[in-house]
Amino acid sequence: MYYMAEQLMSHNQPFILENNFENATKEGLNKVLDKYSYKTIIVTLTGDYRTIYERFVERNIFFRAYTFVSGVSKSLYRDG
Repeated sequence: MYYMAEQLMSHNQPFILENNFENATKEGLNKVLDKYSYKTIIVTLTGDYRTIYERFVERNIFFRAYTFVSGVSKSLYRDG
C-alpha cells in the first residue's frame, strides 16, 4: 500500500486509499504523506459491527474465488 501511494505522490496524482487503518499503519503512512506534503481527508464509516464483518467476509470470499479463477498468485495472501 505504501509503495503505490508513494508512487502516486511522486507523480503528484490524486488517489484514494481504502483500508482498515490502525494505529500500527499510521506512522508509516504519515512519513510518506510528510515526504510529499500531501494533505489528507479522512472519512470514517461506522455502522453495525456484525453487518460490517459479514460484508467483509463476503467480499473476501468473492475476492479469493475471483483470483483463483483469474490465475492471480495465492502468494497475495498471508495464509497461503
